[in-house]
Amino acid sequence: MPLLLGLVLLLSWVVLFAPTASLVPPAWPAAGILAGLFLTTPPAHRGALAVLAGLVLVAAEALHGLGVPVATALAAVTVAEALIVSRLMTDGTDRRAPTLLVDGDVSRLIRGVAVGAGVAAAGYGLVDQLSPDPPMRVGR
Repeated sequence: MPLLLGLVLLLSWVVLFAPTASLVPPAWPAAGILAGLFLTTPPAHRGALAVLAGLVLVAAEALHGLGVPVATALAAVTVAEALIVSRLMTDGTDRRAPTLLVDGDVSRLIRGVAVGAGVAAAGYGLVDQLSPDPPMRVGR
């Protein structure tokens, strides 16, 4: 678990040092790292990992200058995206992480990433549109 905590804390690094006027949500790279952690974490620990990652992302995004409500919404989208990607890559089962050596693993990888990206785009866009201070627009 200490290794997971260290990796989750690493997620905040990208958020803290991303340019504030960026059109790309600074949590986006964190979603990929988090999806990998979900794939390699035992099922019994995934809930705790999701909560811990969400809290770290909220804190990092709030320190980056976003309000807590917006930071919370963006963190929820990021965690949801990572969960969806990891779940679709394993066909919704708790089987081993895909090795990409077995028939169907590449298809599951492509499907998981595509659906996760769609969820993230919709979620980040919704947060941006509903936010009184849009976090992802140039010149904010």
